[in-house]
Amino acid sequence: MYRRLLPLCLLLALAGCSSSHDAAPMAPVSKEELAPASTAPATAASAAHAKANMVRFNFFKQQGAFSRDEKTGRYRVDFDKMTAAMNALSAKLLTIQGDGDYTAAKQLTDQMGVVDAQLAGDLKHLDLAHIPVDIRFEQGLGVLGLADPAAAK
Repeated sequence: MYRRLLPLCLLLALAGCSSSHDAAPMAPVSKEELAPASTAPATAASAAHAKANMVRFNFFKQQGAFSRDEKTGRYRVDFDKMTAAMNALSAKLLTIQGDGDYTAAKQLTDQMGVVDAQLAGDLKHLDLAHIPVDIRFEQGLGVLGLADPAAAK
């Protein structure tokens, strides 16, 4: 089973931390670094978790929490705007949930839970470059080198 590496908001914040964001309010993030947040939507855009990832991605983009340099394809995180966007999205989602407003929830996911052409192109770039974007977890007693107690009976 494939699992997401990090939620989008955490990934965007962490990806920019590799550069000196104290010196500059905008930290560069490459398509490769941004990929884990947006690959599930590209591979399973109809899944609920994928739509939620895309709602976050598109909401943060709309709020200016990050931007994309057209020349380099690199993403830049604006940490102040990211914080504001996370708070705004939390307030919006909590209000929709608290009100039990199914219509607003459906409208939000229908409008913002999609992969646009630009992101699809960036994801295609990752695919063509064979850059891994998911982790496959191998689990079980055999992976740990342990004997199966049921087999000993």
